[in-house]
Amino acid sequence: MRYTISEMAALLGVTTHTLRYYEKMGLIQPEVNRETGYRYYTVTDTRRFNLCRELRAAGFTLEECKDFLDEPSTAVTDAMLDRQIRQLERRQVLNRLSIRFLQNTREYYHTLEQDAGRVWVQNFPEMWRLVLSQEEEARNDPALQAEKAEWLECMPAVHWVSRLPSRVMEQFRVGRNEYDYGLLVEADAARQLGLRRTEIDGMYDGELRRCAPVDGATLPEAQASVLCEVAALQDTDPATPLSVYTEDYFAGCPAVAIHSYGAGRAYYLASRFDAAFYRVFYRNAAQEAGLTPAWPEALPDGVLAARRGAFVFVQNCNEHPVEVGGVALNRYGTAVWKNGEQIL
Repeated sequence: MRYTISEMAALLGVTTHTLRYYEKMGLIQPEVNRETGYRYYTVTDTRRFNLCRELRAAGFTLEECKDFLDEPSTAVTDAMLDRQIRQLERRQVLNRLSIRFLQNTREYYHTLEQDAGRVWVQNFPEMWRLVLSQEEEARNDPALQAEKAEWLECMPAVHWVSRLPSRVMEQFRVGRNEYDYGLLVEADAARQLGLRRTEIDGMYDGELRRCAPVDGATLPEAQASVLCEVAALQDTDPATPLSVYTEDYFAGCPAVAIHSYGAGRAYYLASRFDAAFYRVFYRNAAQEAGLTPAWPEALPDGVLAARRGAFVFVQNCNEHPVEVGGVALNRYGTAVWKNGEQIL
């Protein structure tokens, strides 16, 4: 049986404009009489249209509907359906969390009304926080921007929060209000929504966070600055912490960790540390790798040595002269040795 465009529109409960748009998208393909220009639709068109309608109701876009209808491989269509099922399951979780948010909000405002002027203590569950305090860095970090967008899609389970750090309390008292901004979510809700537990806490100039080595590690205590990356160890095949933060909300999280990778080992440094830490860290790493120094003696601060075959290049990076191996190097000067003898 064939239907005209007006009959088809009436049968499906849509407008003729909608049918023409679906035809333009390639979702339905009516027969067209070349002499009259009339369109005729068949049962196949009704099935394709209604399948698109059902897929759209389940969250597919029109473009995804077309890909689904035109894809002959069941493996591909299965993957498309599985992806949408996961999205709907995530939406189901978010809907449940949204209902809880509305219930908690109602209870909160009733509490404010009933207990006005009173102080009460409330226990909160474990929270995860995505810190956005360093706005300039955030704008230039694609990974952080993508994670921020993912978290924002999960509102109201995710909350926008501002925190006044203790480091600026004195400034706040004199009229400056420098807040840390970020997104906050309950840990259980984050796990249900599939959010990652990764944060970067930017710090003010001169601000430091103490890090301490774990038992058995040969690293010194260190001061972290500029930023502190907060990461959790994987549940399976986790890295081994060598040093941890000892203060702030991320106390106990790894600041330095090591993990086997192929035939070697990979080190994870979560912050920018002081010079004393790097001297010990790189010395240990060089010894572990079996490297020998390019220069047999300890070099003055600000002096670099590099070996190229039989040649050793020594460069003074200081603004003042230094002496290396009995040779005076002017500021920014370079000397070259070959087989232990100076040639330049």
